[in-house]
Amino acid sequence: MSPAESGEASKTRSPIGRFLESRTPLTRILLVYSLIRVVLFLLVFAVVWALPINDIVRIAIALVVSGLLSYPLARRQRAELSERLDERRKARAAVGR
Repeated sequence: MSPAESGEASKTRSPIGRFLESRTPLTRILLVYSLIRVVLFLLVFAVVWALPINDIVRIAIALVVSGLLSYPLARRQRAELSERLDERRKARAAVGR
């Protein structure tokens, strides 16, 4: 790929896409995984907001339900994050840290 092509591709990407590309693979995976968790929490909280209950109970319900939903929905990101962290741990152990 020529520099002109890569420059054009980066101009057409969204600011979020350019931000994620500028990060290390481990950081990128962690950001995506965290974003999925936060979005799920906000979606569940928006649904729970309609219930006539105490705000603390709403937050607790949203935390539990979004956590349960994130288990299958963020499986790929969690597995990739775990794999990268394991590779990093093995590399550090090989160096003697």
